[in-house]
Amino acid sequence: MVIFLLVLIGGISYYAFSKPEVKAKFMFNANRVYYGKEYYRLLTSGFIHGDWFHLGFNLYALHLFSKTLIQSFTQVGLVNPELHFLILFVLGVVVSEIPSLLKHKDNPYYNSLGASGGVSSVVFGSILLNPVGMKLGLVFLPIYLPAFLFGILYLLYSNYQSKKGTDNIGHDAHIFGSLFGLIYVAAIYPNSLIDIMEQLKNWDGNIF
Repeated sequence: MVIFLLVLIGGISYYAFSKPEVKAKFMFNANRVYYGKEYYRLLTSGFIHGDWFHLGFNLYALHLFSKTLIQSFTQVGLVNPELHFLILFVLGVVVSEIPSLLKHKDNPYYNSLGASGGVSSVVFGSILLNPVGMKLGLVFLPIYLPAFLFGILYLLYSNYQSKKGTDNIGHDAHIFGSLFGLIYVAAIYPNSLIDIMEQLKNWDGNIF
């Protein structure tokens, strides 16, 4: 299922690279969704990307964290872990766009695209299940932090950049996709809230 999803996202994105009309039809546009009732854009925007770097980064992160999340789902005894992963990703794409929909509904020029909202949901779902043992860091910096610390810093940075609004990146989608990932995993596995408290309680305080 994971491989199928990666191929699907990659294939549609590649096709849209040379078809501007497809990209324009699929991308998220708050005005068209809200007033034109083109609700499909909430989902299809997650299957197209702006360029090869954007696509490659999202596919790499999705591939990496899908394995982690599915393994964690399996370890805690959830039935159909791959199905839960797929639901989390798809709903993450849709839910992460809703704040931007309400915020930019009167701006016909606001567009966004990419799977980042869904990827953020998967990443933060993984963090909730393994907040201390998993180490995360930036691709270009050899510094790795406990996952929960990385997650906190990521949300603070995204919130700062969202308010600043100067880099043309959908930070709101990152924030709300991340929060949805936490909520979804906590809902389907309530013991995760107990587990995270135990892991933090037993954390030795070692940051790196």
